[in-house]
Amino acid sequence: MNTLKITLAIVLATVANGCFKLDESGTQQCIATPVSCSGGATLSGCYNASVTVPANATCNVTGLAIMKSGTSLVIGAGATMKMTPGQSPASSVIIDQGATITAIGTAASPITFTSGKDVGQRAPQDWGGLIIRGRATHNFTTATFTTEFDDGGVVGSNNSANDTESSGTLKYVRVEFAGKQATSLKEYNGFTFEAVGSGTTVDFIHAHNVGDDGIEFFGGTVNVKHVISSAFGDDGFDWTYGWRGKAQYVIVSMTDGDSSNDSNGIEADNSDQPNGDNLTTPDGKKSSPTIANMTMVSNNKQWRQIMRLRRGTQGLFYNFYVANWCDTILVEDTAGQGNVTTGNVTAGTLKIQNSLFEGISRNTAQDRAACTGAITTNKDSTGLLNGAGYDALTSAATVTMNAAVGNGFSTTNWVTASPTNAFRPSAAITTNAMDPTTLGSFFTTGTYIGAMDTTDWTTGGWATFPTN
Repeated sequence: MNTLKITLAIVLATVANGCFKLDESGTQQCIATPVSCSGGATLSGCYNASVTVPANATCNVTGLAIMKSGTSLVIGAGATMKMTPGQSPASSVIIDQGATITAIGTAASPITFTSGKDVGQRAPQDWGGLIIRGRATHNFTTATFTTEFDDGGVVGSNNSANDTESSGTLKYVRVEFAGKQATSLKEYNGFTFEAVGSGTTVDFIHAHNVGDDGIEFFGGTVNVKHVISSAFGDDGFDWTYGWRGKAQYVIVSMTDGDSSNDSNGIEADNSDQPNGDNLTTPDGKKSSPTIANMTMVSNNKQWRQIMRLRRGTQGLFYNFYVANWCDTILVEDTAGQGNVTTGNVTAGTLKIQNSLFEGISRNTAQDRAACTGAITTNKDSTGLLNGAGYDALTSAATVTMNAAVGNGFSTTNWVTASPTNAFRPSAAITTNAMDPTTLGSFFTTGTYIGAMDTTDWTTGGWATFPTN
């Protein structure tokens, strides 16, 4: 009788966490029949059959909800995914290798992943994040790598044929109050793309009030368009392990950041593995994204750089508008691995062109919090760049430095709870802008500096900026 009670207790406990063990071998028994989640029903555990969340429905998620290979999570426009706080592992939606997500909202009816707490009680780190895993290539030291998240899933491959794989579609999707810190070395992001392929469609996504990074890429080739990362705790836009995707129309809006996390607008690595500065993918490539039409703004009280470019990353950046930052751009080489990152600058594989910087302070570690550094109009290592030796990063004649923030922008509007038209200039900034369509078929017309001209693509209701 006691044995029966103990056995039943174990089964109930493991079922509550979603996936239970079929036997002592540890084999998971996942839900094997299709599920429709609406009316406040709950997803929890692993799924070997597809899950549907109808349009405008509310679906709760408790702990990890993992879509296994061969399944699809389909979420209708206007649906709300409410993530139960206080769970261990943190409540998260994971799209495993071989699974797909189809989450297609509209500007008026976005799909929202949010905290399960009441409005007014929500906060960053209430839950984990949205994690998508693919089989595209990367530069990890093994053919696949184990995800840093709690379920220990396997990510990536060494087969370049998978670089065009599709993990589904995200369109008009917002993630807010996510980014739970699981351990001192393990933190969830708003959106995490792990070795995701370029066949995946990502357009109109917004990460807001996330405890760690708004958006992070771990290898892969996925491309993203119309992206907002705001009020993040660590980095706004982050990549590592050989991400070679493209991005266009991106807004990074930093508020207070986190002094303990060395927050950055962009944090970019080739890899943090041994000899990571020099690692390449199976086809010989490093982290080397191409990004056009990005707006990066802050409240001018930051603890780290506009960009922290390190560990051998490459990258080509065009039509950037950067304003009101209290620190500079840092390019870092890793000790003992050679001058790899700065060498990329010299080689022209890491550069910023056709861009405008306004209201940038040349700051030191001692005065970052108060931002008492003098405004700089020097785009070299005496001004915009934190250190000597890589002036070529911004040396192009098409990069301009202005002392004052202009173009009709209100710096206070960038950090208000409802920044209406905050990222739209009074007139399109076309001086020195390049035509991004020359960069490849992914890019569309945007011959202007920054994420938008006078047409504000953040309106319509899909992008909101709640404080709690």
